[in-house]
Amino acid sequence: MTPESVSIIREDVISRTFPQMERYSADLMLGIYPKCLAGIQEQFIREPIEVGYPFLDDFGGALESADCELLEWMGDRECVLVSFGSFVDEGARQIFDCTREACAALGLKLLFVSKYRAEELAQHESSEVRVRRYVPHRVAMSRAAIVVHHCGVGTLAAAAVVARPMVAVPFGLDQLYNSDVINSRDLAEVLPGHSVSCEKICHALINARDRWPKRERLWRSWLDDRGTASAARALNRIEASLGW
Repeated sequence: MTPESVSIIREDVISRTFPQMERYSADLMLGIYPKCLAGIQEQFIREPIEVGYPFLDDFGGALESADCELLEWMGDRECVLVSFGSFVDEGARQIFDCTREACAALGLKLLFVSKYRAEELAQHESSEVRVRRYVPHRVAMSRAAIVVHHCGVGTLAAAAVVARPMVAVPFGLDQLYNSDVINSRDLAEVLPGHSVSCEKICHALINARDRWPKRERLWRSWLDDRGTASAARALNRIEASLGW
């Protein structure tokens, strides 16, 4: 393989609708995703080289910059974390209302993290509900009883690292593919974003909690590869392909 062949995108080789690639394929394809998604990518990408998901182990630094009052509030009783990550959360208000009602019924607190809708939703804060524009995932997720997220690859990776009960609420893009995989492997509850209701959220939260003992063992089996090892493998593959 020459350096030139690594960079050439060949339009005559059509991938089968893998979300990140659509209709292109390349001579070298690195599979950069959490290991819970590994092992089936060859259905969509020609001979992927799965290297894992580069995830910085910045837990200590994130903890120092976190909202200490918020962490104390999360810690004194079980709390559900809902996070859309960097996704444009157009369905935030509906999910917020449904999840708030479901958490109240189950006696759980709610921390709702929404990058684009936090200011609007903060008007509905209470002693049992907090809204933030941003909270470091590694900090908030490790303290949550259950994590609800849109199943984007970065947010999924963060939730996987802390190994918490999980409810995936996908809307589109790679979220649909990611949630299909973790659902097929029975790693989380999956609730499509377009069909959210208080009753469904409540049911998903109960199942996520009740099924966690079995799922925790499954998650642990996917967590043998984290930190900087995946980034190093990706770099080594690229350099080897370039003949460096």
